[in-house]
Amino acid sequence: MKAVTVHRGSRDGYQVARALSEAGLLETLVTDLYWPGDRPWARKIEQRVPGPVRAALNCRRSDGLPSRAVESCWFTGMAAYLAYERHWLGFDGAREPGGASREPGKLHRPALGGPGQAAGDAIAPGDQG
Repeated sequence: MKAVTVHRGSRDGYQVARALSEAGLLETLVTDLYWPGDRPWARKIEQRVPGPVRAALNCRRSDGLPSRAVESCWFTGMAAYLAYERHWLGFDGAREPGGASREPGKLHRPALGGPGQAAGDAIAPGDQG
């Protein structure tokens, strides 16, 4: 029997998926963004990008977890990044360590012209009339 693991992000450096893979028990890891750094084309890209970009890419991979065992959901991963990290949907993604929101329910208004401007304005607390 093999296992399928599913999680967003690099969750503890992909430890569970890596351990299952090393034991021959991993069917697939399903995650949002996984950089296939073990592939020749990915290594060529890494050689051509600046150090900070290379570091960011390598944060989304693990030497002990071959990319052939990973299913990446790039669209949802990028959508989550833009919505949460870049605040494009208008929600304040600022979190304290441990995941607690600094100001629960606070709505962040994106910069004028951002993709989430209309959505942020439409649902802002206290703006109903």
